[in-house]
Amino acid sequence: MRRALVADEPPGLSSRVEGSVLLLELAAPSAASARATAEDLLPCLAAAEEAEGLKGPRAASRPSPRP
Repeated sequence: MRRALVADEPPGLSSRVEGSVLLLELAAPSAASARATAEDLLPCLAAAEEAEGLKGPRAASRPSPRP
């Protein structure tokens, strides 16, 4: 998953892998900027999970979105 993120890693975001854990660190000039970056990052993580055939432990327990 980290490889999928590195290509589009925005400024202020760093990532590393420790064992089987992906660690993300975000530095931003404001809370709004950090929130916007995090909101942009979540779909990227979901796409990387899907591409890798991964499902996190919480993914299975999430309710399906309503139509």
